[in-house]
Amino acid sequence: MKIRRLASIKTAEEFSAYLKDNGITLPFTEKVSSGKGATLTRPYYLDGKTIGNRFAILPMEGWDGTLDGHPTDLVRRRW
Repeated sequence: MKIRRLASIKTAEEFSAYLKDNGITLPFTEKVSSGKGATLTRPYYLDGKTIGNRFAILPMEGWDGTLDGHPTDLVRRRW
């Protein structure tokens, strides 16, 4: 697996290539729509529950952890 800092990927084409190079299947829409009825404005349904929108804030940047998901000393210092 080739690990890249996600912030270095600037286009949908680069992201698609990165996924393909790593054998990852992750469908996504290359163009984000806006306005009434756009995907990001609709609720998300999971296990019989409704999540009001599709936005989330991650507690830390993914490239600050170890490959198996544990925090590094840098993460501990920041948080």
